[in-house]
Amino acid sequence: MGLTQVSTDGVKNDAITKTKIPANQIEASELADNAVGTSQLANNAVYTAAIQDDAVTDAKLANSINTAIAANTAKASIAINNNANNRVITGSGTANTLEGESTLTFDDTNDVLTAGGGLGIQNVSGILAGNGGGQDYLGLKDSGNNFAFMVKTHGTNNGFVGIGETAPLAPLHIKPASNVKQLLLEQNNATDGYALFVDGPNGGHLKFMRHVNGSDTQRALLRSDGGLCFGSDTAAANALDDYEEGTWTPSITFGGGSTGVVYSSYRNGSYIKIGNMVHLKFGFQLSSKGSSTGAIKITGLPFNGNHAGYFHDAGASIMVNGGTDSSGGHALVFLTDTNKLAIRQGSFGNSNTDATHTAFNNNTGFFGNICYNTSA
Repeated sequence: MGLTQVSTDGVKNDAITKTKIPANQIEASELADNAVGTSQLANNAVYTAAIQDDAVTDAKLANSINTAIAANTAKASIAINNNANNRVITGSGTANTLEGESTLTFDDTNDVLTAGGGLGIQNVSGILAGNGGGQDYLGLKDSGNNFAFMVKTHGTNNGFVGIGETAPLAPLHIKPASNVKQLLLEQNNATDGYALFVDGPNGGHLKFMRHVNGSDTQRALLRSDGGLCFGSDTAAANALDDYEEGTWTPSITFGGGSTGVVYSSYRNGSYIKIGNMVHLKFGFQLSSKGSSTGAIKITGLPFNGNHAGYFHDAGASIMVNGGTDSSGGHALVFLTDTNKLAIRQGSFGNSNTDATHTAFNNNTGFFGNICYNTSA
């Protein structure tokens, strides 16, 4: 008796289950093309062991893979705004969109990264930062975002370097934190040297320090008012505020007059001024003493002196070819009338007199020195 074919319409849903079909009873040749779709296969329903050798061909794989690639390509599409040659690409903040930076470019000819508005490269310990806009600079910032070092590269003071200063006013402008020495010069084979320290909080004085094994000792101090102190001294009263060397021309008067006085070629004077002390040297020789008479005074001092009462600075002098009243050629000069030297002749007794015109002849020579105090 032959079997009657039963169509799929004649089979109740779920009437045939996988447990009712023995293994290997349905062969691939008994299945129509596309009879079983991927939606009809449960996960892991087909194992590699159940797939016959060469059952899956290259053509069948290619179609599936190309379809998957096309789908994934459509999902990963990324747009780049403002894209142009050599521009650095950055994120834009919008999904699947990047930005071509017009002010940040890479020069592949010179291997240079350029930034029109400034360049910042940050690492753990600091920042390499810059600025454009006509007053360009490039520098290093510390971890606190403060410039530790910068170089002006364009604009005012181009090429000036600032250490702790963002607007350098000199080729090297150093401005560290307070109570820190600005410059340390140390020997390359030792731990000692010299340091400079501008003590801003305490008057702005410049200290010259001896640096030994990490410790600094003041050797000199240049006060902000111009005086120089030595050692550890800082007092204004002890500061050396002037040093000067120069020449002056001595002149002679008799009783305040100098009628007919003629000097030979020998007539000169020199001085050294240290602070308020003047060391004076002079000498001259006459070829005619003229006709004026009275007490002798030497004038032309380079600085006025201080004197009062018995406070007179004095010095030694020698007279040669003296007149009839020259007391053996030895005399004393002392400061008088603020800017004149008087000549005092003395003896072993209590007889001291001012030298007058009678102590000089027409060819008398006179020279000496004196150290005196001045307020100049």
